[in-house]
Amino acid sequence: MENLSPLRRNIRLARWVVPSAVGVLVFIFELLFIPIIIRIYGLEPHIIAEAIFFGLAGPFVLWLILGWVDSQLTRKEAAEAKLREEEEYLSGIIQASAEAIIGMDPQERIRSWNRGAELTFGYSAQEMVGQTFHRLVPAERMRELDLIARIVQKEGFIRDFRSERLTKEGRLIPVEITRTALRDAQGKISGYVSVVRDISQRVAQEMAVLEERGRIARDIHDGVAQDLAFLLLKADLVKKWMEVDPQEAEGQLKEIKERLRLGIGELRRIVFALRPADLEQMGFWPAVKKLAADFQDMTGVDLDLELRGEGDSLPPPVETTVFRLIQESLNNVAKHASAHKVEVQLAAANGLVEGWVEDDGQGFDPAQALAEAEQRGSWGLAYMKERVEALGGSFDIESKLGQGSVVRWSLPLGGKR
Repeated sequence: MENLSPLRRNIRLARWVVPSAVGVLVFIFELLFIPIIIRIYGLEPHIIAEAIFFGLAGPFVLWLILGWVDSQLTRKEAAEAKLREEEEYLSGIIQASAEAIIGMDPQERIRSWNRGAELTFGYSAQEMVGQTFHRLVPAERMRELDLIARIVQKEGFIRDFRSERLTKEGRLIPVEITRTALRDAQGKISGYVSVVRDISQRVAQEMAVLEERGRIARDIHDGVAQDLAFLLLKADLVKKWMEVDPQEAEGQLKEIKERLRLGIGELRRIVFALRPADLEQMGFWPAVKKLAADFQDMTGVDLDLELRGEGDSLPPPVETTVFRLIQESLNNVAKHASAHKVEVQLAAANGLVEGWVEDDGQGFDPAQALAEAEQRGSWGLAYMKERVEALGGSFDIESKLGQGSVVRWSLPLGGKR
């Protein structure tokens, strides 16, 4: 009885209770009331009484039984309708999810394949339902399946397992897999649900960070660190020359000063090429929006931002450079331009990312500003120009005194041309 549904339990109970109750009622009527009726009114009224009793009692009891059954079925149908509604709602969420959610039987044959799985792997549900999950696993990763199976059987799930899987085109993509075992009432595994997340973008970002760290380490070791060590030796020599040959010591101090200026410039180049934290945390396009909003909040200058190609993925070096271009251009506007309005345009299309920052401020002489920046080894325009050209792009400044300025750039998305 414990495994029966409530409706079946009630019907089984009614099969015993109703006939027993009817039997008891008939027994009482025949043994108690009928003899009294015969003794008082004779035989004919007894027949009429029995006809009335059985003619009304039977249909009345049947009406009660059918009414009870109807109410039970109504409750059952309402519960089933609610369950179907919840199942359809959950199924809709699963099917609409951008994450690959795959349902499998105990033998890892695919039973459900959602839209996210189609987007991730390129296979349609018709192509994959009934196939084994192994179809997505490259040969060199097959040994992982036993490890995943053992962990899931023991723990009931495995979370964020990093691996690689094959798309329909035969392309390997890095993924994170979360798999959960489904169990029946007896605790036996009845299937699995796997959530497979494509982490290609995250891996590319991690590789970019590692490459950047390596580049910074090389640049500092091969450049600034060696120059500083050399200057330390020079400083010790200057201390001795000051007592013997003050004029030579003065010349050496000038050389040290120049080398330090160049070293500071090199450090600034390294910092300029660093990937900003907002790019790592938010992604390129949201980070640009935040940069523009922060500028407007801090300066009160009206800023018009227009983005085209928003959402397109850009190579990490290009993202970093474009972000720095906008950042440094806005910094210059805030410090020097006395502008009332700024326009920032950025477009990614046809293998290029192009943009400009235009202000209505007091303007300046671009040639003079670039020359002075290169002489000083300063942070601004010289490094922007150098970085863009290093990536095969073009950089230009248009400005006249009293007529505002425009900083323009164009960078190839596929690397240096």
